[in-house]
Amino acid sequence: MISNLMNRFKPKSVVKEEDKIDTIDESEIKRMEYESKMATERGLLEIGKALLLKEQEVSNRLELKNKLLSQIREYKTKSMLVSSVAIVDKVNKYLGILYIEKLNIEKELNGYKEDYESTKDELDMYIKEVEEIEEKILNYWTPRVNKLREKCISKNIKIQRMWYLIRFQALLLISIIFYNWFNSQEIFQNLY
Repeated sequence: MISNLMNRFKPKSVVKEEDKIDTIDESEIKRMEYESKMATERGLLEIGKALLLKEQEVSNRLELKNKLLSQIREYKTKSMLVSSVAIVDKVNKYLGILYIEKLNIEKELNGYKEDYESTKDELDMYIKEVEEIEEKILNYWTPRVNKLREKCISKNIKIQRMWYLIRFQALLLISIIFYNWFNSQEIFQNLY
């Protein structure tokens, strides 16, 4: 019963609009993160499928090339007469596959050359940026650090001087105390 009364008079928490906005933002952020992860996974699956198709295409082309090559070799080893049209047809198909492979290799090579050139240009640009930043750092921070070092050295010298002065004052105070103590001992001895 007492707890019911206490609960009745307990101040209720006031929910501010800002708190509601923050909680909405957090849930919205979580939803967006989830959607982003899902989009990334879908993209990775699509890339995987594309790579698989490309690998299958390459492997099919390789199988056809090997098959044609083996047929051409069979025609060469057989002693029977084979129509020259069939041989020429097989050789032309084989040469067509080689030509396609050559074009793909040249395309890849040109892509690598372009990548190399763009990377080289970017690298030169980054090197220039780094040199400019280093120069700014040296021009800005070096004098500043030197001034700070000089201030620290001068303050350390002042501190050392003050320390020596404190030691001297302590020594002087102790000597005055001993002097007074010995003089007071003489006074006491003269009194008795």
